[in-house]
Amino acid sequence: DYLQLLDWTGRILRDDKRGAICEKAPPILKRLNIDPKNWMYSTQYFEHSFKAFAGTLESVKHACAQFEYKRRPSMNYCLT
Repeated sequence: DYLQLLDWTGRILRDDKRGAICEKAPPILKRLNIDPKNWMYSTQYFEHSFKAFAGTLESVKHACAQFEYKRRPSMNYCLT
């Protein structure tokens, strides 16, 4: 629902303004190549998949080093 709200908002902004989305652009999940079922699972079970950090592999590695984690949690869920 949140992404759809953002998509809708971007479509009603003026074309010459930052953040405007062309009316002819496909819906946001389609543009991002995200399966709606996967999106729903990710939003409902986010904490289950990401116990400590979420992000790219590099950003999680950096956070683990910064907080002196001995083990890196959730590495298999990281974006590459």
